[in-house]
Order: sequence, then C-alpha cells, then structure tokens
Amino acid sequence: MRTFDNSPENAVAWQDSALPRDYGSYGPMVVEHLSKGDKLAEQLIRESAEDAAMMIRVLHQRGANQCALVGGLSEFVMPWLPENVASIATLPQGDAMHGALLMAAKLI
Repeated sequence: MRTFDNSPENAVAWQDSALPRDYGSYGPMVVEHLSKGDKLAEQLIRESAEDAAMMIRVLHQRGANQCALVGGLSEFVMPWLPENVASIATLPQGDAMHGALLMAAKLI
C-alpha cells in the first residue's frame, strides 16, 4: 500500500488504468516475501496456481497434451500446481514466435 500512499482509493484508481505489466511489476515483491514465509505471498501464489490449474484442465479437456505457463511468476507457480495438472504443465521452451513457427510447421 506504500506505493499508493496507503490509500485504498489510490489503489482502486490505479487498477482502472493498470496494464498486465503494471500488475506484473509486483511479482518480484511477491516472490521475495514468499521466500521469507509470508502467508499473504503464499496465498497469492496458491491462488495463481489454482487459477492456472483450472485453465489447464479446460485446455486438456479440449485436446491439449501440454500447456506452457508464461509470465514472470510461472516458475514459482509450477510447484504449487495440483499433481493431476503438474504433468500437463510446462515452462516454455522458447518465445511466442518460436511456438508459432512450430505450430505452422505442423500444419504444413
């Protein structure tokens, strides 16, 4: 809350124009606090893992054999995934362009 001068109103106003990278800028702080055993940081990572697991399950049901987690917190979320999803999840082997080229090659 220090970022927002300890004002909930400022925090709410910020979220109206915040972009994904703005939210992502808090990732290192979450990871730092997670490493110190902070319960709120653990809750945030746990909830992120639950959200990712829900999306992975849906993608798997629709035919995806593997799903790559992307974003700055991916490597920290992976250990928190439920076992039945962890075998489907992976970290990316390249960037988005690399993935698009692999997909295109399979179609040709």
